[in-house]
Amino acid sequence: MKINKKAGAALTGAFLLCCFQTASAAEFESLRVQNSDGQSRIVLEFDKLPESWDLKTGSDGDTELILNGISSAIPHAAGAEGNGLIKEMTPRKNTSTVTLDMKLKTEAAHHLFVLHQPDRLVLDLFTRYEEKTVVSVTPHMSYTYWTRADADGRKKIYVIRGDAETQGRIVMGDLKSRISMQSFAESTKAPVAVNGTYGGKPMMKAYGLWRNLSGQAQGFISYEQGKGYTIGLWQPAYRVSAGGKQTSVAGSDRPRRQDELILYTPSFGKSTGTNAYGKEVLVVSGRVADISTSGNMKIEEDGIVLSGIGKGAGILEGLHRGDKISVLPDSKLFDSQEFVYGGCEVILSDGRAAVPENKEEDQSLAPRTAAGVTADGKLILAEIDGWQMQSSGMSKMETALLMKELGAVQALLIPDRGMGQLLIQGKTVNIPNGGDGEGRFQTALVFF
Repeated sequence: MKINKKAGAALTGAFLLCCFQTASAAEFESLRVQNSDGQSRIVLEFDKLPESWDLKTGSDGDTELILNGISSAIPHAAGAEGNGLIKEMTPRKNTSTVTLDMKLKTEAAHHLFVLHQPDRLVLDLFTRYEEKTVVSVTPHMSYTYWTRADADGRKKIYVIRGDAETQGRIVMGDLKSRISMQSFAESTKAPVAVNGTYGGKPMMKAYGLWRNLSGQAQGFISYEQGKGYTIGLWQPAYRVSAGGKQTSVAGSDRPRRQDELILYTPSFGKSTGTNAYGKEVLVVSGRVADISTSGNMKIEEDGIVLSGIGKGAGILEGLHRGDKISVLPDSKLFDSQEFVYGGCEVILSDGRAAVPENKEEDQSLAPRTAAGVTADGKLILAEIDGWQMQSSGMSKMETALLMKELGAVQALLIPDRGMGQLLIQGKTVNIPNGGDGEGRFQTALVFF
C-alpha cells in the first residue's frame, strides 16, 4: 500500500500528538467517599494531578466537580453510601474531561484542596454550624469544647481559661522512656496538662534547669504569684557559673572572635567549626562531659558547647570532666517568675497579629497549640485539631485571630510539631495527630 508523503507526515504528526496527549493526561487511581454526620469527604487519587479543575455550585446547593486532562474512566466510588451529605453522585466523561455531579441532601459549604504523595484532590462538603460546651475544671479553670465550620472546613477547638490564681508548672519527660502524657497525667492527677514538644528543647525554668539556649529572640510565657501570666519576647543573653567564677557569654551560635566566650547549641550544627587556638567544653545536664583544645568540637544532641579564646576562655581553665557548670539567662527578667516556658513563636502582640503573610508554612492548615494572656494576666490555652476529616486545622494567622477573639492580647504557639495533646483530669480530650495519645513526650505544661 502506498501512502502520500504529506498524508503520511500528517498521520505521523496526528499519531505523535495523540500519544503525547495520552501520555500527559492523568489517570484515576481511586475514588473514595468518607461520611460522617453532616459532612462528606471525597478523595480523588491520580497518578498525577489533572491539567485543571473547577468546582461549581448551583442555587439548590448541588455541586459539580469538573476535571480536565483525564485519560481514564472514573472508578467506582467506594464508601459513597452513608450518613453524609451526598444523596446521589453521577460521573460523566467527555473525551479528556470528567464531571462529577453531586446531588446533596441539604445546602452545604465546601473546601477543595490538593494533597501530595500520592497526588490527590480532596473535596470536603459540610454544613455550617457552631456549638459550644463549657464546664468547670477547678474553681480557677474552665474548659470549652467548641466546634464550628469556617470557609475552609470544620474546626474542633479546645479552650482552657484560667484566672490569675491558676499556677503553671513544667515537667520534664524523656523520649527514651515509655512514660506517655496519658500515664503522666493519670499518675499526677493534674487538672490540665498539655505536651510542650516532641522534638526541640524549649527554653524553660523547671527545677532550676534551662534548655534550648539559643541566640534567636524567642517568645515566652511566664507566671508570677499574685500577678498572673505574661507573654513577651526575650533576646537571649547568658551567664556561666563554674568553679566559683561567673562570666557573661558574648554570643550564641555564631563564629567565635578573639577574647570571646561563645555558646553553641545543636541548632548550630554538628560541630562548632572553630580553630585550635581556644578551649571548648561540652556541657550535658549541668556537668562537664568533655574538654577539647583541638577546636571544631562535636555538639551532642543533648548538650551544649562553651567555646572560649583568649580572655574568653578564662572561666573554662581548670575544669575537669564531671565538674558542675551552669548556664543561666543573664537577665533579672525571670528572677521573680515561678514558671517560664519559651522557645516559642509570638503570633499576637498587643492585640495585633504578628504573623508573616507570605510564608507558605504559615498559611497551611495544621493542628495548633496556642497560649495567650489577657490584659489582666489571665491564661487562655487553645488546642486545635487538624489534618483530619473532622477538623481541618488552622493557619498561624487564623490561630492568632482566634486567640484575639478569645480575649487574648498576647499569644504564642507552643512547639509541639503538630502533635498537641490536651488532657483534663487525666483524660485526653482532643484527637492527637500523633495517634492515640500514648506518644512519649519531652516536656509537659501542667496547670493547677
